[in-house]
Amino acid sequence: MVDEGFKPDIVAHNVMLEGLLRCRKKSDAIKLFEVMKAKGPLPNVRSYTIMIQDLCKQKMMREAVDYFNEMVDLGCQPDTALYTCLITGFGRQRRMDMVYDLLKEMRGKGFPPDGRTYNAVIKMMTSQHMPDDAVRVYKKMIESGFKPTIHTYNMIMKSYFVIRNYEMGRAVWDEMHHKGCCPDDNSYTVFIGGLIRQSRSDEACKYLQEMIEKGMKAPQLDYNKFAADFSKAGNPGILEELAQRMEVAGKFEVSNVLARWADMMKKSNKRRDPTMSGRQFT
Repeated sequence: MVDEGFKPDIVAHNVMLEGLLRCRKKSDAIKLFEVMKAKGPLPNVRSYTIMIQDLCKQKMMREAVDYFNEMVDLGCQPDTALYTCLITGFGRQRRMDMVYDLLKEMRGKGFPPDGRTYNAVIKMMTSQHMPDDAVRVYKKMIESGFKPTIHTYNMIMKSYFVIRNYEMGRAVWDEMHHKGCCPDDNSYTVFIGGLIRQSRSDEACKYLQEMIEKGMKAPQLDYNKFAADFSKAGNPGILEELAQRMEVAGKFEVSNVLARWADMMKKSNKRRDPTMSGRQFT
């Protein structure tokens, strides 16, 4: 650009800053940022957001706050995206006092939380196993006119299943459908895993079949545990059917696990049933 006579503007500089940080050339990014402050174009809120976001990812919150204060001192007003970066960073450190202070400050300065901000706070709550608090933020999100994403529901649902609150985990699944949000692969994986942990293997089997019928990939589950729990119900036919569906879908390893357990169940049932002794099959 320079050789061709073009003068890189603030957009080009911001792209360069972001690229350097993505390539882990932090020292070069800092040098470029200092050159911008000395020779122009002066960093804008996007420039500071790029630098602060990288610091937050590295949990260098003191440095992130220094950049934030420097920006404000230079007369550059923060926006919702920048506040969300800081909120996410302090959330990773479980500094909820700072999170609440920043939420209050951004509202006071006329920058109300947006969908990303709400999801960032919900992620913090769920990562700390506080799903009831996450639900309160979710309701505030709805009241503020923002539509939750499938990720919003998945985070809350998983958090409830982690603390073994099946009823609320199921309620989130139902709420997701009620709001017209179609479950994705991760939704099914979280829900089915929650069902299995609650020893609801029959119900889990139903949703596994539903996933396969929709053409989704089989979730990463402990299928040996799933089949072992399911075998207590003593119905090998359903496991056989599921194994066949998995085979048709190309999930051969999972199919083999389920088929092996179905076979063991049939043999076990045969040993327990004396009327089966000596019976011939043709």
